[in-house]
Amino acid sequence: MKVKSVNIKLYGEIEEIRNGFENLKATGFIEDNGNPIFARVVKFGENEKISLEVENTGKEFKIGYKYKNDFFRAVSIAWQQKENRDFKKCETACFEGCAAMIDLSRNAVYKVEEIKRLLCFMALEGLNRCYLYMEDTYEIPEYPYFGYLRGRYCAQELKEIDDFAFSIGIEVVPCIQTLAHLKNTLKWNYAEKIKDTDDILLVGEDETYRLIESMFITLKKIFRTRKIHIGMDEAMNLGKGKYFFKNGMRQQHEIMSEHLERVNKIAISHGLLPIMWDDMFYRCHDKNLEYYNPDIVISKEDMDKIPKNISLVYWDYYHNNEEDYDKLLSMRDSFPNDIIFAGGIWRWMGYVPMYSKTFAATNAALKACKKHKVKEIMATAWGDDGAETPIEAIVPGLILFGEHFYGEAFDESSINKRCITLTGLSLYDFFEIERLDLLPGCEFPNLKTKNPSKHVLYQDILLGAFDVYFENEEIEQHYEICRKKLSEISFRAGSFKPLFEMYSKLADVLSKKSRIGIKIRKAYLNNDRKALED
Repeated sequence: MKVKSVNIKLYGEIEEIRNGFENLKATGFIEDNGNPIFARVVKFGENEKISLEVENTGKEFKIGYKYKNDFFRAVSIAWQQKENRDFKKCETACFEGCAAMIDLSRNAVYKVEEIKRLLCFMALEGLNRCYLYMEDTYEIPEYPYFGYLRGRYCAQELKEIDDFAFSIGIEVVPCIQTLAHLKNTLKWNYAEKIKDTDDILLVGEDETYRLIESMFITLKKIFRTRKIHIGMDEAMNLGKGKYFFKNGMRQQHEIMSEHLERVNKIAISHGLLPIMWDDMFYRCHDKNLEYYNPDIVISKEDMDKIPKNISLVYWDYYHNNEEDYDKLLSMRDSFPNDIIFAGGIWRWMGYVPMYSKTFAATNAALKACKKHKVKEIMATAWGDDGAETPIEAIVPGLILFGEHFYGEAFDESSINKRCITLTGLSLYDFFEIERLDLLPGCEFPNLKTKNPSKHVLYQDILLGAFDVYFENEEIEQHYEICRKKLSEISFRAGSFKPLFEMYSKLADVLSKKSRIGIKIRKAYLNNDRKALED
């Protein structure tokens, strides 16, 4: 996954970015061939209001930057405008941070080299933070069964990622779990004393906090950052397992507050700055454990129980209009804590990314975030059900977040140009992948996140559980058209060729399989043995 071949020569104030620039070369994002672009680099002072400036003087480029991530974005803009002799552009970041969160816990622990390639792409879009979501995919020396048989990273691998990211202006933050989502490690015998339910830690048990402290000590030794994302989301069964039999029935928000207080004290003792998902504060006050109910009221008393030093992450990938995000952000305006917004690049519904939903939700959300002066935005790339959608498919979503990071308004045309510059393919080439889930008669954009491709792929052809949805005879032809188009794109896709070849082959399978159950059933009812043999 690299950009088109570009040769660029730098001089001037390059000491800070020299190592990162060499790392871009090492990963293939810059190649020393063809006619070079010369660029004079100027480092801005801390008081400079703008983030970056790119100017084509006709003889060379001038690149001015404030932070390292601004420089690498400026480099990609220079590539994009190399033929434009009268070009000059200044950009100012709209947020303090723009991050991507990569899911490394759904049977897809990417190789170090793949993470490096993703980091290079993030840097060229100007992102300055990367969260590595690791439930149990890292090693803790004192707990050999933590992450056992899960493809976990060793400390040296994570250090290599952190060093590489630092060189290109990206802060890597471990994003772990200290309450729920720990089923894969709590299944082992060592965890019997610290398990409330199958996937939730036992609050109040001293051994639970020994494990959590070991997590913090381990990760602090690896990463430069003092930030640590402690998770704590979706613990809907908190207090309903072993905790209940030890302590009886208690309000979940009370259990949550006590646990958070102890975890926070451990973090502070090790000089760490905790970040956490904020959904449980809302679910605990809703009888249906809902998160997005705008009528939920959190009292000042309960609010005061949340440590002020913890940054809270409001995650929402679902709403499609700015008004909904505005309401839900307004509920958080009274919190004294820093608020981070986490949107999503929809790759977790099966094999097909949902770009139309990603763009609709993100555009609405980030407009509201700018209005509410949210400090940081995050693009999550969850990998539910085994990370079926390849990680490369998130590229258009990362570009979308990057453009919002540096721009007040959304412009699909500018995103398309950026996509062409950084991938060699248009935004609309990537959108062709989504057509696999846009069957004849389906609405576009796919805001209801329908995923018929997964139904077709997994359905047993002799059970026909979903055949009623595939009776339209045009469906086979639809998938055949998709196959031809995706195959055509694959021939000019460069390093994205395997991605489009995979989707072309998927379309071929879907064309053959989508109505085969219907045909078998029809032949059976007609006692057409020849058709059944075929």
